[in-house]
Amino acid sequence: MTDPLNIILALVGMAAIAFIAWKLVGRQESGDPKFRAKLDADDERARKGRERSGIS
Repeated sequence: MTDPLNIILALVGMAAIAFIAWKLVGRQESGDPKFRAKLDADDERARKGRERSGIS
């Protein structure tokens, strides 16, 4: 049987990694307008794809 403490530690570890990744991406976005433009273009392509497929 899996120890509940192991599950809690795994979840905390994943949350910590996600938080660090979020902060690093935020720092890169704010310091690089070209990166931000690429993200915006990707969001726009995804939106158009959802509209074409009717997923919205």
